[in-house]
Amino acid sequence: MTSAYEVAKDIFLIDTEMYSIPGFTASYVLGEKKLALIESGPATSATTVVEGMRQMGFDPKDVDYIIVTHIHLDHAGGAGTLLSDMPHAQVLVHEVGARHLIDPSRMMASVRQVQGEKGIERDGAMVPIPAEQVRAVKDGEIIELSEEQHLQIIYTPGHAKHHICILDSKNKGLFTGDITTFVPEEELILPTTPPPDFDLDMLVDTIEKLMAMDIEMLLFSHFGVTRKVEWVLGGAIQKLKSWGDIVREAAEIGNLDEAAAQLRADASQVLAPMKHRKDMYDYQVVDFMPVCAAGYLNYYRKKRDNA
Repeated sequence: MTSAYEVAKDIFLIDTEMYSIPGFTASYVLGEKKLALIESGPATSATTVVEGMRQMGFDPKDVDYIIVTHIHLDHAGGAGTLLSDMPHAQVLVHEVGARHLIDPSRMMASVRQVQGEKGIERDGAMVPIPAEQVRAVKDGEIIELSEEQHLQIIYTPGHAKHHICILDSKNKGLFTGDITTFVPEEELILPTTPPPDFDLDMLVDTIEKLMAMDIEMLLFSHFGVTRKVEWVLGGAIQKLKSWGDIVREAAEIGNLDEAAAQLRADASQVLAPMKHRKDMYDYQVVDFMPVCAAGYLNYYRKKRDNA
């Protein structure tokens, strides 16, 4: 049975079981007059998301909006696939990313370049979305779901140039996308810094902007919920900067292997309390740290070139 449960008033978390790993990636259902799904998960999780909705008593055919925080496959890759069960839904995405949902060929090529065929197999292929079902949104835009609940779009670049967060009015909860990742059981904070768009300075500025807002709860795409808003966002900034210091020397000579090794060493310490969850630990430390290291190297290279 899919793990799905209420985490705030009229907000339900669905564990997408991405890569068959429990507690790794979440989608959220907002049960209002207009029904919204935040984060589609990858195409390979679409069946799980649909099952989770039904388990919570929602009919996928009633979904009005699928809102994705950005177009990376683990957040938006399943949106086109879900439309077969949610035929009337509009897919909301930042205006920079909209064209890539209509024609995902460049997005898929980028994944193949960074993660290889293994990445494509894990996430599944993005199904193109008809242009009339893609709605581009901008910073500050308001999405009305009911008289009590409206969503504010907040443009939050740094992880990606097409990244948004979403603030709900009813609970003052922020849907974080990939601003940072979080393991709620052990309260562990880990950045996510993939190429080609990761920008350390921009992401730190973004998080500082969020810290100045009236936010009472964070709802993570990776994974779960916390009310320790300032502690988590402040911790994310500290870790982003410390990773920058860790890989700077390797970045100066473009040594990806050395940068990845150093981030693996740091991530293995951060995630040590969850070694018993071998599937997630191995993915984060072994598979994903080279991707994060490549993001830092690309960031430092672009900074050098633009100096």
